[in-house]
Amino acid sequence: MGGQTFSNAGVPQLGPGVGRDRRWTSDAGSSSTRTFTALPFAPLPLRNIELTAPYMHDGAFCRPRTVLKHYNDVPKALREYDSSKLPPAVQQMYHGDDATISTVLTNLDGRLRQPLA
Repeated sequence: MGGQTFSNAGVPQLGPGVGRDRRWTSDAGSSSTRTFTALPFAPLPLRNIELTAPYMHDGAFCRPRTVLKHYNDVPKALREYDSSKLPPAVQQMYHGDDATISTVLTNLDGRLRQPLA
């Protein structure tokens, strides 16, 4: 998003917390929200992007093209996210339930609520 600020880019939620004794809260991309990593996320430079897979702070995307598709229509991309493209060990850490997706979309950065076309 640029500008050295933090924002919720609607990234599919991956991380620990699946299972009985683990707590997980949605990652809103803000330092004021406790996330599973407890770190805020700021945009990174694009230099040598084709050499740095996986993409996004949690590795949700395997190719730059899928990141662009995600940003073009975040609500649609989040609802249609295919976790089968992830390594098998990571697939089980995907939080793709309706409640999580709704929470992410509720807090989505306003600039990404409508398709960019």
